[in-house]
Amino acid sequence: MAQSRVLRNDTLILDAALDATAQDGWSGLALTAVARRAGLSQRPVANRFADRSDLAAAVWSERAAPILLPGLEQALLSAGLLAGESSATGFQTAMEYLARPGKALLAAIELLIMSNFDPTLAAEVQQGVAAEVHGWCTPQRGKTTRAQAARRAYLLIVALGLVSVARRPGSEQVDLTKEFDSLFRALQSDTSPQPLPKAHLPHLADDIPFNTGDPIHDALLTSVLRLVGTSGYDGASTARIARDAKVAEANIFLRHASKLDLFIDASARHQAYGFPANAEFQQRMEEEHGAGITEAVMIREILRPEFSHQRAVNFEELRVSWHNDALLHKQEEQFEAFVQQQSASNPNWSSTLSAARVHVALSTGFGIPLLSVLDPEVGSLPFDVVTVPLLDS
Repeated sequence: MAQSRVLRNDTLILDAALDATAQDGWSGLALTAVARRAGLSQRPVANRFADRSDLAAAVWSERAAPILLPGLEQALLSAGLLAGESSATGFQTAMEYLARPGKALLAAIELLIMSNFDPTLAAEVQQGVAAEVHGWCTPQRGKTTRAQAARRAYLLIVALGLVSVARRPGSEQVDLTKEFDSLFRALQSDTSPQPLPKAHLPHLADDIPFNTGDPIHDALLTSVLRLVGTSGYDGASTARIARDAKVAEANIFLRHASKLDLFIDASARHQAYGFPANAEFQQRMEEEHGAGITEAVMIREILRPEFSHQRAVNFEELRVSWHNDALLHKQEEQFEAFVQQQSASNPNWSSTLSAARVHVALSTGFGIPLLSVLDPEVGSLPFDVVTVPLLDS
C-alpha cells in the first residue's frame, strides 16, 4: 500500500512539474509550487526530491527526453539520414510534430536551456539525449561521413529551433509545407563540402557599447547581460547585478521598476545592436560568396566556443520571453522594425521574405545554439552541404 502511494505521488509530482515547466518555466519548478499544483502537501515532494535541480533532472529524464529524442530521431529517419528510405510525406509529418509542440517538447527546450546554468540538470542531459545526438553528429570512418554528419546536424538545428519559436504570436497559422519540402530536397542532395572563407563575427564576443548618456545605467545594462549569460536570468539577482556594476542596488530601482524591466531594456538594446551587425556581415558575405556559403559561415561562427556566453544570453532572452508577454512583444516589435528598415534600404531583400521563411529562419537561428548544448563539437562540420542546395537553388 505504501509503495503504491509513493508511485502514485511520483506520477502526480512529475506530471505537475512538467505542466509547470511548460507553462511557467524554471521559476514554476519551486517545490512548494509543484506540490500545490499536484494537490499534495510539500512533504511528499521534499521527501522525493532534494531541490529544484533534482526535480528538474527527473522531469527531463522521465517526461521530457522520452518525447524529445524520438521526435528528433523520427525527423532524421524520415529524411533518410539514419537508416532506410526517405519519405517526403513522413518528413512533413515529423517536422509538423516539432513545429506544433505539446507541453513535453516545450518543457524539454526550457530544461535544455537551463542546463547551461544548472550542473545537476546538465549531467542528466549529457548522459542521455546529448550522448545520442553526439553519436549522430560525429563522423566515423566507414560509417558516417562528414557530409552525412553535417546533414544530420543541420536538420537537428531546424528541429530544435522549431520547438523554440513555436510560441511566437501567430506561429500556429504559418503554413510551413513549402519550407519543409525545400529542406527535404536539400537534405537529399549529394553536394560535396568545399573550403569555407575565413570570416569572423567579432561583435558576438564583445560587450555591447551601451551609450545612454548615464554611466551608471550603462554599467547596469552591461552587468545584467553579463550575469544572465553566466548564471541565467533567475540566478542574476538585483544585488548581484549592482555589485557587478559597482553601484548601490538602489540605482536599479531609480531607473527601472524591477529586474525584469532592466532585462527588457538591456535585451532591446542588445537586439538593436545585434540585428544590424549580423545583417551587415551577411550582406557583405552574400555579395561575394552567395547565400548558401554565407549561411554555413554564420553557423560556424555562432558555434565557436568563445561565443558561449553570447549564446547563453540569447537563450535567456528567448526563454524569459516565453513566460513574459512584455518581453515577447518587445522582441516582436524590434524584429518587425528591423525587417522594415532592411526592406526600405534593400527592396530585393524583402521580396524574398514570407511568413513561413521568416519563421524557419528564426528557427534556424535559435536552433544553432541549442544544438551546441547537446554537442559542442558540431561547429567543425561542413554545413554548406545543406545550405548551398537549400539557399542557392
